[in-house]
Amino acid sequence: MRSPVRARLVGVRGTEVRWAEIDGMSIAYEVFGAGPIDLLLHQNWAPIDFMWELPQLASFLDQLGAMARVIVYDRIGSGASDRTPSRFASTTEAFADDARAVLDAVGVPKAVFFDPSGVGSPPYVATYPQRIQAAILVNLRTSFPEIRAMTTAQREGFAKVLQGVRSLEIGNPRVAHDPVLREWWARARRLHSTREDQRAQIDFAMRMDLESVLPAMRVPTLVLHRRDNVMFDIETSRAAAQLIPNARFVELPGSESDIFLGDTAPVFAEIDRFLSAPDTEAAHDRPLATVLFTDMVASTEQLAARGDAAW
Repeated sequence: MRSPVRARLVGVRGTEVRWAEIDGMSIAYEVFGAGPIDLLLHQNWAPIDFMWELPQLASFLDQLGAMARVIVYDRIGSGASDRTPSRFASTTEAFADDARAVLDAVGVPKAVFFDPSGVGSPPYVATYPQRIQAAILVNLRTSFPEIRAMTTAQREGFAKVLQGVRSLEIGNPRVAHDPVLREWWARARRLHSTREDQRAQIDFAMRMDLESVLPAMRVPTLVLHRRDNVMFDIETSRAAAQLIPNARFVELPGSESDIFLGDTAPVFAEIDRFLSAPDTEAAHDRPLATVLFTDMVASTEQLAARGDAAW
């Protein structure tokens, strides 16, 4: 196992935003880090050219870059990528197209998929195992029954919460008093997705169900969940992880729903251990033929478990 990495924060603000093309649209992405493994990061915290403005997130990303060459992108319809709401509110095919386009643009045949939202990548991993050598998921769950129980008016109020600092207070109350974090969070949410985007994500979240998808994931998988997470029940996450044939569930200390906040030392210790494991290159030859899936941002995932009380 490699020795633990430390935050370096060297030159991260000079990271260049590049563009992958798909169907006449542009996907914004960045590549940074010098580690021996290619890691595709599906982040929904902020537009990629705004990530480095927050010290906590910049430190988190820099530590990832010490472990791997990190490829991070904004999905079509979010952040700095082209805005096409009808495609943004789409099925796993659109998600897969975006991920493949970015990997192809960088020239990466296969990568580790790191999904801090826990629900965006499983259908892609199950459907295209030839492009994914392993997966890291956070706050995994199979569905969002709380959203299904909401009325139309409640979902509208939920969309408003997702675009403001209130979502920080609900998902990460122990650190929500930080004025720098609060200012960054409010701007990041506004710049990342429009209100229309948020409505579309919530509507599709009502139909999301990963129960039949997770057993089809045939790659080594690490599932992380903080013990005192204020948004997600840890046993729900543990049960979802048990559906993945080659998964290891790790209970971490802490309560923050966003993995880059709070104490990240245990997080990186587990990621480093996982990436160093010999079975990360395990063979897998049973791609999932067809899935029905809806993607959503991490903040939606965090708040959904709280239902009406969140706002």
